[in-house]
Amino acid sequence: MNSRGLLTLTAAALALILGAWWLSSRNGTQDATEALLYPALKNKLGEVQGIRVFGKGDQLAVEVLREGGQYVVAQRHRYPADSTKAKALLVNIESAKLREEKTSNPANYDALAVQALTDEGATGTRIELTGTAVNLVVGKKDSAAHTTYVRRADDKTSWLINVELDTPTDPAQWLQRSLLDISANRIAEGTVEVAGAKGYTVVKSKATDANFDVTPIPKGRELNSVSAANSLSQVLTSLQLNDVRPIAELMNDKNAHHAILRTFDGLVINIAGYGNGEQNWITLSASFDEALAARFYQPDPKASKEKAAADLAAAFKKVRDEASAINKQTANWAYTIPAYKFEQLFKPIEQLLKTK
Repeated sequence: MNSRGLLTLTAAALALILGAWWLSSRNGTQDATEALLYPALKNKLGEVQGIRVFGKGDQLAVEVLREGGQYVVAQRHRYPADSTKAKALLVNIESAKLREEKTSNPANYDALAVQALTDEGATGTRIELTGTAVNLVVGKKDSAAHTTYVRRADDKTSWLINVELDTPTDPAQWLQRSLLDISANRIAEGTVEVAGAKGYTVVKSKATDANFDVTPIPKGRELNSVSAANSLSQVLTSLQLNDVRPIAELMNDKNAHHAILRTFDGLVINIAGYGNGEQNWITLSASFDEALAARFYQPDPKASKEKAAADLAAAFKKVRDEASAINKQTANWAYTIPAYKFEQLFKPIEQLLKTK
């Protein structure tokens, strides 16, 4: 073999060796950085019985329990939890991968907020997934990078993982917040009674009306605009709670306000407003007004008599079922709602009128 051939073979062999070394090094790096935070949890989320979140002083702050087919918040009398939030946390823990090893020195834990929660100044949280071995200190998060610093509670080593873990210690932040979502164009009329002010009624004569008429308007006064009362119809659109408690806890609170909103298809929402000096609460109930629904119902003029009767019955049943579903959700509960919604709902008539 001449020198040129030998040189070619040597170069080829060296390329193979370097390639193998690079591939081995790359695979080794992947194995180290892509290991699961909790390998034993993979495909085992069905065994999780609940989520326990510990805050300052390592005190239990929130317990989200799995009961049947839903999650509930123990600290809110087992009111339904936001299942999307709970499931997202579980999936993120199951899929979390170790991106980068961090400090194993307890003296440096505070920089990542992964120190024991009993330590003075600790700002992290600790989560347990009951029914599993997950016991994790959750430290600082980077929302932009979607990463979190964590430390398994029985391990000295802290890690940067590739997911953001949302573990609030306020029970209210775990609640299912959606209450009602009734579009403004469904509202036909409303009656408002505010403590210390005269009551009034807002009405549309037909669904296509742009604005509500207001009665009674005090003698010599007029509305500040033709749309002055329209905000009332928007209260039930995307209505969410801020917090919840049993109605029984309102026994000593004063019932200050009352409102009834009625839709063109017969749904009636009855709302009581309570104030305890610090927070305002509401209670909700629903019913079906068949006479109101019949007044505005528009049958298909081409339908046969039998078909028209069946359509009418189906339309009424739909709203009856809607009222039943609302009552099932809201019975025995009182809610705080966003302040601007409360103000829209219980607006004194004086705020609808031009100044004197």
